[in-house]
Amino acid sequence: MPEPTTPVAIASAASFASLLPFVNGDALFGAVIGAAFIAFYSQNVGYKKRLLSFVFSTAIGYLLAPELVNHTSIDTQSTAAFAISLVAIVILQKVLAWLETASLSDIFNALRGRVSDSNKKE
Repeated sequence: MPEPTTPVAIASAASFASLLPFVNGDALFGAVIGAAFIAFYSQNVGYKKRLLSFVFSTAIGYLLAPELVNHTSIDTQSTAAFAISLVAIVILQKVLAWLETASLSDIFNALRGRVSDSNKKE
């Protein structure tokens, strides 16, 4: 269990960062909440991995929130950032597990299939 000051420190840092003029406070808030949920409730994970997953999930949620708002019916950036940072680590873990077992030809075939599908749409 993390020490009690950790959530307070994270919330304080996010609050101060959202005061900057170039930071979208709504997206940052949603990303931090989603990443904190995953980081604090994941079990059998060391402190370093928990912290790295928190930072990485927050970054992905913050960066991809505008895209999710533009392409779905989600209206607020905080909800979009929360949803993305909630599932980002889980999806990336699955992709990394597949990459570790896949051969180089499997990876190229998967990429070639995606490129040829996008060419057919045009």
